[in-house]
Amino acid sequence: MTREIVLLTKSTKRGGYCVAGVDAQSGEWVRLTSSDQWSHGALTDAHLTCKDGSVCGVLDCVRVKVAEERPVDHQPENVLINEEKKFQKLDTWSVQDVLRIHPAEPWDAVYVNTERALDEEEMAKVNRSLILVHTPWLRLRQKSDNPDKPKTRANFLYNDQWYNNISVTDPDYYTAEDKTTLKNMYLVVSLPDAPYDDGKYYKFIAKIFDAED
Repeated sequence: MTREIVLLTKSTKRGGYCVAGVDAQSGEWVRLTSSDQWSHGALTDAHLTCKDGSVCGVLDCVRVKVAEERPVDHQPENVLINEEKKFQKLDTWSVQDVLRIHPAEPWDAVYVNTERALDEEEMAKVNRSLILVHTPWLRLRQKSDNPDKPKTRANFLYNDQWYNNISVTDPDYYTAEDKTTLKNMYLVVSLPDAPYDDGKYYKFIAKIFDAED
């Protein structure tokens, strides 16, 4: 099966990338995964290198050979790529192009509550692991002095509610100055497929888009 996907995330994940996007025709969420179990299906630079030698990036529209749908309990959007076939880059979209097929989503809250994480009972109420929301105001915080081990966090406003200390896995913002303020942004907020050691599922911002792009 072949699908055309507009890539919206290329965030860091266990030495590789968590790559997700929307179907270029239907607008539905799709997370592209590999067969590597240790990384929980992360993609590598080799997976993202196209037939022409270029490497796929965020907002590229690519044609992908899909081996099969591979949903898991907390990530129903997952598909397994055919790792023997190269991606084909078709075009590069703008944020506004994406919004025409997948507008920002009008949820009451970003995954059930306004906290950093969900417990098992709250996760049982969630049937998705990717959402796109608009925020009028976001502030980045840097929690680490080591640039090789960034701990970027964000406080943001959504639906008149504050979300604080949310992890940011978008590498474009790992070197942002502490207390950087951004306005009128779109966020791809994701959930993991398994809990952390404390039994909680932590929310993370996989991509930050400027509404003007």
